[in-house]
Amino acid sequence: MDHVVKGAPIARGQDRGPCQERSLESSTDPSVAEGHSQTKAAGGAAKGLKGNCGGVGVEFLIRFLAGGLIVAFLPILARNLGPELAGIAALLPLVTLSGFYFLGSSQGSDVVARASLASLIALPAVGAFLLAVTVSIRSGLAYKPSLLVGLGAWGLVAGGVAVALGAFP
Repeated sequence: MDHVVKGAPIARGQDRGPCQERSLESSTDPSVAEGHSQTKAAGGAAKGLKGNCGGVGVEFLIRFLAGGLIVAFLPILARNLGPELAGIAALLPLVTLSGFYFLGSSQGSDVVARASLASLIALPAVGAFLLAVTVSIRSGLAYKPSLLVGLGAWGLVAGGVAVALGAFP
């Protein structure tokens, strides 16, 4: 039997994050509450769940510090090992990795799978951003306005791809 939590169908036994478990526990729908009670009675994943679902806490602090450290490290990397390596490091999926980790811990594997598939829409847009920045700078535009040109290119391509793939209703 499927249960609906926060608008997403969740099958019994499927990987759920702690926030979804708590949502099941506090549900006013008798079939959801009954199924959740059976899962708990059988020693399911709902045992001993604690955490701050949706609140600002340790998760936010870790994400904030990790992102800041990566950004702060790029100029050092460029100065010591070259701008090419800094450019490659700038696109390491560290933000995506940490974002999907925390998304999975709060909402489960299915949400991470859906989000990672949807993220593919951004790949051509990232290419457009990088190309627009490079062409703008090589055409004589300073780097700050070139970043804005790149952001505009990203928005146009991301929007176009999303519309073409039917991502918007």
